[in-house]
Amino acid sequence: MLLKRFPTFQTGDVQELAHQLEGVANGRLQSAELPGGQATAYWCNSIETQKLPFIMLKSDAAIDVTYQPVDYLRIVFQTHKNSRLLLRGMEIDTGPRNIGYVIPEGVEARKIDPDGHSSLFIRINPEDLKQTLASLCGEEVSGPVQFAQPAATNLSFGRYVRDTVFRGAQELDALEQRFHDRLIEQIHAVVLLRLLIHLPHNHSHLLDASIPRPSMPQLKQAEDFIVENFNKPIDVAGIAEATGTSVRSIFRYFQQIHGESPSMYLKRLRLERARTMLADSEASRSVTEVALSCGFQSLGHFARAYRQRFGELPSDTAARH
Repeated sequence: MLLKRFPTFQTGDVQELAHQLEGVANGRLQSAELPGGQATAYWCNSIETQKLPFIMLKSDAAIDVTYQPVDYLRIVFQTHKNSRLLLRGMEIDTGPRNIGYVIPEGVEARKIDPDGHSSLFIRINPEDLKQTLASLCGEEVSGPVQFAQPAATNLSFGRYVRDTVFRGAQELDALEQRFHDRLIEQIHAVVLLRLLIHLPHNHSHLLDASIPRPSMPQLKQAEDFIVENFNKPIDVAGIAEATGTSVRSIFRYFQQIHGESPSMYLKRLRLERARTMLADSEASRSVTEVALSCGFQSLGHFARAYRQRFGELPSDTAARH
């Protein structure tokens, strides 16, 4: 059993098992049939870290567990026995022949182990995934990263993700404790990178190097589009669609030319237009009218952003003119 240096609990009592599963794995025990004449039927080893928690579960019991929706992803690798996973209306057969499965954040899953099981899983912060993806593709990533379930034919996932996790767990057992934090930090970075490369997801196209780069005049159109529509609810995806360019290319253009993202450029443009309008004494517009006409939907957000950029409230600027 992996992570043997990090025992968390072992039990043969159903009530104790229910309590421990809820605390360690956010699991709600539906039913359990513990083998008779056996003092211990369930074991858990784990190393809890902020970056990348590792949890090893082993059971000789027939159990049925519902895993509650949480704000992180679970990547699970089952090493012994066969089980059934009910996830988003799908039924997935899990076991040693299955190279792993993903329980997304915010999703409930039910796992039925008719004859026990042994599994190693890790927890991943969705924001860490997005930040890693943004650094890989050079642009902002909108929305969560949603993975497909690993296919049995996805040998690269097994070789580069599954094997990395198992080797990491083995090395944590072997190394002195003073090296653990540094090792987990390195494993965390490698696992995030390899997950994004070797497991298909809804943003995989951002990593496609075969997409041709648009010309500079095309990218300048994106900037012109923002200037012409600064007071409308626009985003980078809409800009890309309107100008026939890619989100990735637009992001790189704005970083290269303006040193900021498209969304930051748009925000700065709106604030500068608002300041010009507030300073126009002849127009006699209220702060609310100026905010709405410059594309701000929240007056509170407008006031905070304005003060952060110009060092005063919008009403202060208006009062001087």
